[in-house]
Amino acid sequence: MNRIKNTIIKLALIYIVFYFQTCSPSPDNSQDPNGGGLLTNLFMTSAGIEFKNQAVTSITGILYDTTGEPLANAILDLSTSSTREVGPTPRIASESTTTTDSDGVFYLKVKLGNFNINVTKADGTKMGSFTMDVSDTITPPKVGNAPNFGITGVGIAPIASKPPSVTESQLESLSYSSTNFTLGQGIGTTLPAKLSGGKPTSCTASPSLPTGLFLSNTSCRITGIPTTVQASTAYTITASNLKSSVTRVLNLAVVVLPPTNLTYGVSTLTLVKDNAMSNISPLAGGSPITSYSVSPSLPSGLSLNTTTGIISGTPTTAQSSSSYTITATNSGGSTNFVINISVIVIPPSNLSYGTTTLNLIKDVAMTAISPTASGSPVSSYSVSPSLPAGLNLNSTSGVINGTPTTLQSNTTYTITATNSAGSTTINLSIGVFNAFISMPTGLLKSGQTTSYVTGDDGTYQKGVARNFISGGNTGLLWQRCSAGQNNDATCSGTAQGYTWDQANSYCNSLTLAGKTWRLPTVNELIQLINNNISTPPIIEPSFFPNTITNRYWAKFSSTAYAIAFDISSILGVDKSYIFFTRCISGNESPSNNLINNNNGSVTDSTTGLIWQKCYGSDINLDCTNSSSTYTWTNAINYCENLVIAGRNDWRLPNINELSSILNRANSPSINTTLFPNTQGFNYWSSTTDPVNISNAITIYFNYGGLTGSLIKSSSTFLRCVAGP
Repeated sequence: MNRIKNTIIKLALIYIVFYFQTCSPSPDNSQDPNGGGLLTNLFMTSAGIEFKNQAVTSITGILYDTTGEPLANAILDLSTSSTREVGPTPRIASESTTTTDSDGVFYLKVKLGNFNINVTKADGTKMGSFTMDVSDTITPPKVGNAPNFGITGVGIAPIASKPPSVTESQLESLSYSSTNFTLGQGIGTTLPAKLSGGKPTSCTASPSLPTGLFLSNTSCRITGIPTTVQASTAYTITASNLKSSVTRVLNLAVVVLPPTNLTYGVSTLTLVKDNAMSNISPLAGGSPITSYSVSPSLPSGLSLNTTTGIISGTPTTAQSSSSYTITATNSGGSTNFVINISVIVIPPSNLSYGTTTLNLIKDVAMTAISPTASGSPVSSYSVSPSLPAGLNLNSTSGVINGTPTTLQSNTTYTITATNSAGSTTINLSIGVFNAFISMPTGLLKSGQTTSYVTGDDGTYQKGVARNFISGGNTGLLWQRCSAGQNNDATCSGTAQGYTWDQANSYCNSLTLAGKTWRLPTVNELIQLINNNISTPPIIEPSFFPNTITNRYWAKFSSTAYAIAFDISSILGVDKSYIFFTRCISGNESPSNNLINNNNGSVTDSTTGLIWQKCYGSDINLDCTNSSSTYTWTNAINYCENLVIAGRNDWRLPNINELSSILNRANSPSINTTLFPNTQGFNYWSSTTDPVNISNAITIYFNYGGLTGSLIKSSSTFLRCVAGP
């Protein structure tokens, strides 16, 4: 350990010269393009080697070519051929290459071992290679005129002669543009050195240069930013190489220079009242400024940062152009800058509420909307004509809020924003709509008004009139827009698809218009189908706009059903499917209440309809006779001519009437006690399929009662109905 410490001390006091024998270069890439001939030797001088922890950690050297000129911007590619130590592989820090600077200087960090170094010029010319053996046991022998330092702690081998063409020039003189310099505190400084004779391998200063200044080790140039004030002090600058050294004494003083050339980049500022200005910052020459001041005081709302000189803020009072003198000060003096500031009021523009259309729900508080505008702040707002009943415009803030109480179609309202410089306007279209549709109670007409044969649905149009009402509080209340859509004039937006459980939960948690909502039953939802509409969706568009042409969820007890509004169909489906949702409010429609009349008929006291007990031509009271099937037209004619139970007003039921006697929990899907021997197949309704008039709508009395469309020339079963 003592030997290592002694070695470090010796290395700190001396320069070491090493010569390296290069490997033979290949003939096709070793020619020196500068006329130096083949590179057979390389010469490196070291400015210091630190030996620590049994490793050479830092080598600084200069690389020359065969002409004796520094090899500038050359690439040294370092590889390891062997190692003498146990432990980490010799390396050059974490990299494998290094590059010489413009003076041929390079820096290496290596561990002990044997290295092969390939040298390539910046233009890609391969200059050759040399080996370097770094050891903690080799003592370099004396070679030629080179000194033998007898270092025992570290060495580099093999040692070879310096090329004969390389000669070391003696330094002759070192000078600067002056010997006395007064530098400004905080101001960048460059003092170039003028050297004659050879080139230095090191430059030193004694004592150390003022804080913030640096001395180039190869050019003796002084650069940096002095940070501490000091009186003139003498510094000895020494330039050295292997042949000689030269010195120059410089007297350096660091003083505080007064600020000069203060500017803010602009001499005139035109600001807008109540609008925040963009901050402006000063620039100045001289030493750092310690404080800023302004006279007179800046306009109301603006401020000057006395440390940074930044002017910022929001002017609050209009004024014509006025001059303000900004003073920048340090201990060396001060300087001024005059800036002219005016504060103006500009008329409002670009008035916006973020939308031009408001579709509101009657009796439901709207979400308040606030305006934005460019220009100076608005002092007042007004509207023409007056807003819908229940809505308010705040004349100071422009906020529109309230609860609309009257239905209306979209109407244009002009909002005006005003200040002392002028005004601007925006048109808002405001409509007030109901969020729900009232449907009358009872069994509705199917909607079909066209008669295709005498005795069909279009002939009789039986049922309660389809008097839907926007709003209202009677009967069942339907959600006007599908779940997920906007409650506006057109139910815009995207309907949300749900599983059956999600749809059920959605309706149960819906608080629209303060009502209690639920998922509709099958018989409730099927009555929304309008069988007079031939283009899907087959539902009243004026009451239920933007209805999706697909299936909507319904229920029977806890069983899931889906009803399509592209064709009149009902399916019992898996609850995991994704369909759309329209909720309903009100008590569930009562189920049928059937009474056996014991005369071949059954009365439903809920609807008032009287039903043929047996299907088709079977008129026995026990319904044991087999019955034929009928085409749609023949089924209508059969019922028209039927006389049983003392009645001759029998007819084929429409689709809503036929649905009313279903018992979806049974199989077949009917009360089999009162309607014995019912077949679990299709039964005709008198309603023509509006989408395909060659077909009529049927109900499949099995699997919960599914509706479908069957070509009218097909044959299937029937059951006649009489009554209101």
